[in-house]
Amino acid sequence: MSSEVSFDNVFDILKKNFLWIVIIGVIGAAVGAGYSYTIDNRFKSTAVVYPVNIFPLSDESETEQMMQLFQFVEIRNAVIDKFKLYERDELVPGAPEYRHWVNLLYDERVSISATRFESVEITCQDEDPEVAKQMVEEIIAQFNAKNRQINSQLHQEYFEMKEGEMARFLGIIDSLKTRQSALREGSIILDIEGQSESLTKSYLDLLARGSNQARLRELKDLMRDVGEKGGEISLISTMIEGLGEYYSVLMEDYNKEAAKINDQLSYAQVIVTPEEADKKSYPVRWIIVVISFIASIFLSMIFFAIRERLA
Repeated sequence: MSSEVSFDNVFDILKKNFLWIVIIGVIGAAVGAGYSYTIDNRFKSTAVVYPVNIFPLSDESETEQMMQLFQFVEIRNAVIDKFKLYERDELVPGAPEYRHWVNLLYDERVSISATRFESVEITCQDEDPEVAKQMVEEIIAQFNAKNRQINSQLHQEYFEMKEGEMARFLGIIDSLKTRQSALREGSIILDIEGQSESLTKSYLDLLARGSNQARLRELKDLMRDVGEKGGEISLISTMIEGLGEYYSVLMEDYNKEAAKINDQLSYAQVIVTPEEADKKSYPVRWIIVVISFIASIFLSMIFFAIRERLA
């Protein structure tokens, strides 16, 4: 008796035990067919979406960014909780290893993959075809909601930053205006360039006519006042004008960010709309029958080979 099992004589084994092998194979196929009817039917629903309003933060494409965003835990948990997927395998929330098993259950029933056309395919399976369709719709809705939340937070930060800049510039402008008012207080300075030219002309005219010294001293004091304060007032006016123009730019950016905080943009353009399936996709019974038949024949061959060697 040899201690080794060899299949060199496999054809001899098949010839000697052909009838039994076929019977075992048929029995295995029948068992497989019976087992397939104990498995609940599942229906599949699929959608194809294209990324829109998504701006990659690195070298990845919009589609790759979209694939990453679909992995948000919040999206997964929302789908699990809304459709109570844990009930499919009688899992109890909060039980030991619950999160591990419910994630496996989600991955088994939800498939998200990129297509060769730079779009993303979302496929969901469930025993109820309407639920499978609703799961796909919920994933897309949660994806849009999560992206709106992220972008709202981002624009809120920019909004607050612009708000702070505007407040700072308003403070500077107010300080300049206060200084300008203080310089003009007690003086007649209104139009520096015009007044300076007018006073100079009047002074020269009076000087040429030999007017009284009191009037000349008065004009001279006015010219000195304009000369001393006019330059600073003119500079302040230029600064206020420049800061006002920049403030207008800040105001425009501020209003844009304010509008974006509560925007309702879509980030997944649906190309193929999910539908309620009218035919099951799982289990494929003939595959189960074929696998059962082949496995039964294989095991029976091993059994007869071992028996022959032990004989």
